[in-house]
Amino acid sequence: RRIAHRTPMLSCQKAQTVEAVDKWLVKIRPNIRRDLGRFLLMWKYDGISCSLVYQDGKLIEASTRGEDGLIGQDILDHVRMMQNVPQQLEATNDFMRKSNALKGRVEVRGEVVCKKANLKLMRNQYKDCRSAASSLCNMMEPDPDCELLQFCVWDVIADRWNYGPEANIGLDMAKASGFKDVYYVTNDLEDGYHFGDVLQRYFDAEKRETLEFPTDGVVIRVNHRGDFKDLGATAHHPHGSIAYKFAPAKTIT
Repeated sequence: RRIAHRTPMLSCQKAQTVEAVDKWLVKIRPNIRRDLGRFLLMWKYDGISCSLVYQDGKLIEASTRGEDGLIGQDILDHVRMMQNVPQQLEATNDFMRKSNALKGRVEVRGEVVCKKANLKLMRNQYKDCRSAASSLCNMMEPDPDCELLQFCVWDVIADRWNYGPEANIGLDMAKASGFKDVYYVTNDLEDGYHFGDVLQRYFDAEKRETLEFPTDGVVIRVNHRGDFKDLGATAHHPHGSIAYKFAPAKTIT
């Protein structure tokens, strides 16, 4: 079954160098409100993009991004087997309970990934973690190995959540609702403060190697949802985010 996304799941423009990221920052800074000019930085997970839809807190739909980000494949049965995906969202704080934050439609977007340690536990030997996630999610019938996959959150779209203009608050509420794998940092990235400094502090190669999940870069996006929307998009990607791709690993053969 094919599922149309209510909001297109666009891709992300790519940058191969730190200088390219800094050039992007210089270009968009004049269009970002100074008092809310923070950026959201997350690992770029090496897996398969997925959308989960909850209605009144209950998981009712799960689909892949699809080739064009408009229509994806139904993988609800596959996702139900993933142990870190809540089948029912829970309001765990007073604000969420009093505001009925989980009423209505809540869409949680993220990446289905295979942990490095889980790759060797799979009955079928995939060549790498990305191949495992992609192959298992694209099977017509869910394989038992789907329970070894994980879902990492990177965005939330909700009809009723009055959670403020910053995207990271939505991520915090997803974590408070039952999602455990939510990782991000925020940074102002002020003029004269280059992305390379942040990369060295939060996302250096040593940290990447110690992560449970496979990553191939860092995603930087404008944290204010209004500014992000106002920056616009192409048919392929929004202008308010960019993915810095790590250089491929090299070895002597």
